[in-house]
Amino acid sequence: MGRTADMLKGHITDEPDWSKGLAQLGNLAVPAALTITLRGVLDEPDCVIKYEVRDGRADCVSFTVTAKPNGRGLLTSDLRMFTLDGLGEEAFTDYAYDAAVGGEQQGLPDERAARRTISDSLRASRGPSLAVLEEVARLYRENPKRPVVAVETALGISRSTAHRRIREARAKGLL
Repeated sequence: MGRTADMLKGHITDEPDWSKGLAQLGNLAVPAALTITLRGVLDEPDCVIKYEVRDGRADCVSFTVTAKPNGRGLLTSDLRMFTLDGLGEEAFTDYAYDAAVGGEQQGLPDERAARRTISDSLRASRGPSLAVLEEVARLYRENPKRPVVAVETALGISRSTAHRRIREARAKGLL
């Protein structure tokens, strides 16, 4: 771990979940899932952050802060010290390798380029998930007379967003 992790107080570790295999972020191969654990010092809380690569993006999927049994309660300042993108960037960079070379850890990438690729992935515009687009496609097909209204009403979104989701579902080949 690097700069961002150095700002946190406590013992911090990152652990890839190799059972989920590898995923590709740009030209990098990275663990498909990893967990960062921070054990707070003395009475400070502990934290567990989980990341997964989904649809070509590194996403934080879980963030848990827990007070110690005899420690102090949680404070807003405890939450402010976590930069999820920065921590994820550092952890994924630790395990990244150049996918074009092949073979685990055989082609270590230029760290700055790897960090930039991972950072872009963590900060990428999220857009709708595949599950949402599949639901849009289902609603569209089941309501041939007024598909846009069906999507708008069922998902509680504006008409313009419904149109955009329908276009995105088409682009993914769902319609």
